[in-house]
Amino acid sequence: MEIYFTDREIEVLSILKEEGELTGYEILKKMGTGLLLGQIYTTLGNLINKECVSRRYGDESPDGGRKKHYSLTITGEVFVNNMG
Repeated sequence: MEIYFTDREIEVLSILKEEGELTGYEILKKMGTGLLLGQIYTTLGNLINKECVSRRYGDESPDGGRKKHYSLTITGEVFVNNMG
């Protein structure tokens, strides 16, 4: 089965390859295209479902929230390395 990627998904994968682990907000800042944070989280969710990105939760903050950190999986690295 062939997996297809949107331009936005490819951009996120490329950013994660270049920068390493980032939060969704940090990815949004790197993209700088006027996207909404919710759009980035949808894209990240799709990439998690495609097993190209993993998510881990950071330490609890004083307000009780936990940042989500995203990084490439081996599958994601293979895809990015074979682009072009």
